[in-house]
Amino acid sequence: MNVTSKTKRPTVAARSEAEIRSEAILAERVRINAILNGPEGKKRPNVAKELALTTNMTSAQVANILQKMPVESPFLEAMSIEGPVGVASAFADARNLSPGGDAKASRAEEIAKTAAGYAVARGYISPEQAAAKGVNVRA
Repeated sequence: MNVTSKTKRPTVAARSEAEIRSEAILAERVRINAILNGPEGKKRPNVAKELALTTNMTSAQVANILQKMPVESPFLEAMSIEGPVGVASAFADARNLSPGGDAKASRAEEIAKTAAGYAVARGYISPEQAAAKGVNVRA
């Protein structure tokens, strides 16, 4: 007698709600991981994160959109947060330029004063020597 048994897959109704929820959570995590860690997502992490967390698009759809966008630059992102570094920035403020308006000379003067202040603090030079270099030091 030849008996074959067929394994029946549980139907949707037979599966518990917890199993269905677990599978859905796993599928969503896989989708988000594919978006954020894919080659396009790594080049544009901010947009990839936004699309992964706020849309229902597949990872392939998101990758297709990300390919068409410019690559994000950490430098440009820092510039948008910190502002441009240049003559008008806090590092080389135009109001602190030397009388001739030369940014390099102004920066060199700033470095010399800072070095003299450090030298006084460490005891390498006296406050009088620092004053001769144009550094105000409280004795």
